[in-house]
Amino acid sequence: MPITRGHVLLTPRQHREKLSHCKTSEAAVLGAWLGVLSRAVMRGVGALALGLAESDTKETKQQLIEQEEEKEEEVGAVQDWNVVQNNGARAAQVVNHVHYHIIPRPGEVPDLRARSWTMFGRGQRGDLDEEEALRTRDRIRWEIGREVRMLSLADRRILGVEDGGESRL
Repeated sequence: MPITRGHVLLTPRQHREKLSHCKTSEAAVLGAWLGVLSRAVMRGVGALALGLAESDTKETKQQLIEQEEEKEEEVGAVQDWNVVQNNGARAAQVVNHVHYHIIPRPGEVPDLRARSWTMFGRGQRGDLDEEEALRTRDRIRWEIGREVRMLSLADRRILGVEDGGESRL
């Protein structure tokens, strides 16, 4: 169950129980995807908070991209998030397969800095209706595509992205 809107998991296709069981090349690809997905998810969740949707015109999206370039920051992107990965039962790993949680922390989530006891800011889980979940999924997919299109050929190879956009991971 997602902790916040946009909470996603990154996992290798090959079964590995713990991170230490991953081949070095698999771990490198996972690490590269963490940055890509973090940027895409934070932009996607932020855009939804601003009321932008997948159905927005190309001109609206281009204006957002131009604003980001001018300010050298991501306009509307969520600025805080967790990346969490657990190994073993004592470390709170529930699913015996390597996976990373990318958990957006938008402005409506309380500031957790003063709470050192908070493992990764669990907080309250809110319900996400199906329509909102689909909008979130579609916006994040669009942002991932945008992120991948902006990568150099060398970076695409590191991610294992083929010309068709599919990852080998």
